[in-house]
Amino acid sequence: MRAWPGDFQSVVAQPGMLAEALDFAATLAEGPTFAHAMTKRMLHQEWNLSLETAIEAEAQAQALCMQTEDFRRAYRAFAGKTKPVFEGN
Repeated sequence: MRAWPGDFQSVVAQPGMLAEALDFAATLAEGPTFAHAMTKRMLHQEWNLSLETAIEAEAQAQALCMQTEDFRRAYRAFAGKTKPVFEGN
């Protein structure tokens, strides 16, 4: 599986496009589902907020994400220099 560096804009040649898309989908599926959902929610809500309000909304979203077990798993994995295994909670 390809490691996605955080850049979600890629150009892929036709022969490998389906494989790349499936790898990307698998990477997302293995990630922190609550945090992904929160990111999507923030993107939908913040487009018409002032900068100050958007920053406050992001701070609140981050605080919510930090209360999850997946956040604790990610922190332990980071501290232990391992790859986190997310469970969706």
